[in-house]
Amino acid sequence: MKKTYQGVLFDLDGTLLNTINLYGYLVNQLLEEYGFPGHTLDDYKSFIGSGTRNLIKRSLPAEKQTEDHIAPMVERFKELYEKHYTEKCKAYKGIRETLISLKSSGVRLGVLTNKVHYLAVACVKHYFPEVRFDMVIGQSKEYRKPEPSGAIALAGKFGLPMADIVMIGDTEVDIQTAKNAGMDSIAVSWGFRKKEALQAENPTYMIDTCKELQSILLAVTSCS
Repeated sequence: MKKTYQGVLFDLDGTLLNTINLYGYLVNQLLEEYGFPGHTLDDYKSFIGSGTRNLIKRSLPAEKQTEDHIAPMVERFKELYEKHYTEKCKAYKGIRETLISLKSSGVRLGVLTNKVHYLAVACVKHYFPEVRFDMVIGQSKEYRKPEPSGAIALAGKFGLPMADIVMIGDTEVDIQTAKNAGMDSIAVSWGFRKKEALQAENPTYMIDTCKELQSILLAVTSCS
């Protein structure tokens, strides 16, 4: 018998939203401002997933990965992102319909991301205005994946045990977060990591399409 989840936690970048073009554009602009070489979009796919600070650190030459360089660049990146987060991004095909179907079925929905909290909230409101998420948690001093604190807080908000919740994401960090919190995970291959890297983390499910996601989460699939 197929397991039914009453709560679903979604990662944001690479899972709900394709943000790679924006990240590439902004970080390359930032690097140019500070006199450093830029990177390709494929490079950024491997840099994203562990928060803004690690994104900036990974984009810098090894000898420049010091706090003196990283700290001001992180603040400047936040300024740039706040100005441009409504540009160059789009929801992955079928995601919007999936979210609406889940919500109408009574499933509790949350977002758990390593994007800075206030920017995560702004992105969710802008790109998914028709979806009523129960809670959005971005990175802060209190919450940072793969630590389980954010997942635990969302489970508390849902009023559900971990066994009834699943974490969905596109990076190793998301799968590790689920394991650390004691919940199942669904790894999606349409995001920023190669499928082999995700499979190596042994997620509960490994999927390639939105249709597969709905077949796990919903009795009826309508995603194409």
